[in-house]
Amino acid sequence: MKYRFTRLVADIEVAVGVILVVAGAALAIVAIWKPSILFSRLILERDSLETRVLIALIVFAIGVLVGAAFIVGGQLVQAFLDMRSRLARIDRRTKGRGKSRNVAEELRRRRL
Repeated sequence: MKYRFTRLVADIEVAVGVILVVAGAALAIVAIWKPSILFSRLILERDSLETRVLIALIVFAIGVLVGAAFIVGGQLVQAFLDMRSRLARIDRRTKGRGKSRNVAEELRRRRL
């Protein structure tokens, strides 16, 4: 089996993770410049630079954490699929060698 669907889902998961990280960075920039777009007036009653930066850091950190989880999960699936294909190839090679050795041993036994 080629596991095309699983590989596609893993690729999509990595892409979604990258998009989430970029979206987190974009929302952090928006939180610094125009905080009223993202948050209600209750949070922004103290509209100081420190509050904006803190909110931007929190938004960015959430984007990075969630995006990183998607990226790591997708790459893990890709790594397992690559290991499976490589191990299958190694298994095919060793099976071919085992047959030739058995034939050689059988010939030796017949000569005795």
